[in-house]
Amino acid sequence: MHLQTSFASLSSCWASPLKSSPTLSHPRANGSSNCPWSALAAHPLAVIELLVNPLALNRVFLASKEKMEVFFTFVERGPDVAQFVQTLSLQGGEMYVETSSGNARTARLAGCRRPTTTSDIDRIPAAVSRSATISDLLFVSRIATMTGALKDPKESAKQAFTSHPASAMSSTDAMPSPSSASGRRRSSNSLPARRGSASAGAFGASTAIHTRTHADTELPHAQPKELDEHLANYEKILSVSPQRLRMIVAGFEETLEKGLSEPGQVVPMLPTYVFGYPTGNETGDYLALDLGGTNLRVCHVQLQGKGKFEITQTKYRLTEEQKQDDGTKLFDFCAECLMIFLKDHFPEGTPEGMALGFTFSYPTLQERINQGVLVRWTKGFGAPGVENEDVTKIFNDSLKRAGCPLTVAAIINDTTGTLIASRYTNPRTRIGLILGTGTNAAYMDTLDNITKLNIPGAEPKTQMAINCEYGAFDSFDHKYLPRTKYDEVIDLTSNKPHEQAYEKMIAGLYLGEVFRLIICELIDEGVLFLGQETYKIEKPFAFQTAFLSMMESDVTDEQLMSAGLFLHFFDLTTTNEERAFFKKLAYLIGLRAARLSACGIAAICQHLGIVDEGCDVAVDGSLYEKYPGYASKLHKALEDIFGDKGRLIRSSHAEDGSGVGCAIIAAMTKERKERGFFADL
Repeated sequence: MHLQTSFASLSSCWASPLKSSPTLSHPRANGSSNCPWSALAAHPLAVIELLVNPLALNRVFLASKEKMEVFFTFVERGPDVAQFVQTLSLQGGEMYVETSSGNARTARLAGCRRPTTTSDIDRIPAAVSRSATISDLLFVSRIATMTGALKDPKESAKQAFTSHPASAMSSTDAMPSPSSASGRRRSSNSLPARRGSASAGAFGASTAIHTRTHADTELPHAQPKELDEHLANYEKILSVSPQRLRMIVAGFEETLEKGLSEPGQVVPMLPTYVFGYPTGNETGDYLALDLGGTNLRVCHVQLQGKGKFEITQTKYRLTEEQKQDDGTKLFDFCAECLMIFLKDHFPEGTPEGMALGFTFSYPTLQERINQGVLVRWTKGFGAPGVENEDVTKIFNDSLKRAGCPLTVAAIINDTTGTLIASRYTNPRTRIGLILGTGTNAAYMDTLDNITKLNIPGAEPKTQMAINCEYGAFDSFDHKYLPRTKYDEVIDLTSNKPHEQAYEKMIAGLYLGEVFRLIICELIDEGVLFLGQETYKIEKPFAFQTAFLSMMESDVTDEQLMSAGLFLHFFDLTTTNEERAFFKKLAYLIGLRAARLSACGIAAICQHLGIVDEGCDVAVDGSLYEKYPGYASKLHKALEDIFGDKGRLIRSSHAEDGSGVGCAIIAAMTKERKERGFFADL
């Protein structure tokens, strides 16, 4: 039934509150269809119209009575546009409107990211017009269950409407559920009159009002056909063809070689002063101290030869205060922990000649094995007084103050340690790779390839480990990597824009964020989670990569893991079709990461000329270890790049690089210096 309402007359009632305040009762409680509530339920939008400039509204769609959602599309910006409806409340049959005065957290803007204050309303794009569709929602306001009595002027608005002659009318027709609608939503100026709708004149503006009266109908959910269309689009965007992989590898190899020949490159290719591989016969007791992003680890490693070892370790938790406190205090704490470890495990005193290795996995510039200048803190550290200083000297001074008889024999990166530790147990290992929160690789090159490094008296074929730091590949020129708009958002909103482009497309820290950005895009388009509060998933990096792993590994028909994740962490209900879509999307994101990670491996193999013979790649990191099918996806990409020869390049789980690898490098360094081989390096 169509209902004509004069908003002008309703507005006149707004200025003068009525004396009486009729009590509204819920129609399902008393079964009456003639009570004032039924009129309000049939046409509740008059209350809204009184609080928002009527000229600003083009179409309003009421999803349901129990979980009501009101969708607005702006026609033009009126003087009261900043005072828009934020929530409606339903308690005991009473409904009132709450306008935003500062927090617009639940708002949706077409073409504009989520505003947080009303000042952001000024950035509503001018392109939004009568042709906007329900998919282009500007605002989504949720009905919340509130407590407390109605207050003026909201109560006045309710009284004005319920006493108006038009409120005696009721709608007998119900609009079809949006969850049962098929096809895409059409533009507002092409929508025909629909059942349960009314057209009302509001100061000359035409406003289409749709009311649904089925209180027990479920909230609208995404349509399978629409999800399939979006999935096909994302598959096209996220796929990396074999031809594109080979193009990336060619650019990657060129970048690596440039870093070996010229200092100060985007991919720096840092010399580590670790000369050659271990023999596998290194023996003895060694200490390793690993300063990680969360813990400080002290290890006692017993190298037994023939690729065997034993390790005893203790972890010490780092507080956020220690990460930001004075740098000297941080290294004093490291020295104290080392002394506690020595007293616990060597009560009769530290064995004479025991070497200490220091795993310091932050960007450093080295001129010898026991020296390293910190370029910048990462991993949340900010301790002042350390950047641009020799980290080894600061730590040795702390060891001296603590009464420790040891000094640092070698300072290493965990990627280099991964290479050396895995080579100790597997002679086929040629590359050490980190695939976790971040990504990096190390390999052994010859000095004749490292032309930027000049070591007098060194043989051209002398080997030295190179710490690539290749997460920065293609960071500024963006000539090779297939970046999407989601990757660009992650890059530009990161704490280091334009840096680490390769890492931001494949590392564990970022994969969940790619998924989240896609979901938020579909929310903004009106595809997902209509009628639900989505602010939790709108928080940057709220969706962890571990969630993608859990969704991909879910083998239940109902995708119960996905259902639990969205419900527990984000208070969002999902359908089977939506969860199947999420799983396929997670697969595409993980597949892209694995295929791109193969490019760095392939570039190193091509540079070394070992494609024909193949090699083993030792990989450490939670992404490689825990993401389902990651290794097989990586291997398939290597085959796409090199054909059948790609099968000769195999990845495997790495040994403990920051502990065992550090100890082995300390042993190698001690032996090298004792025989006088570059003893000053």
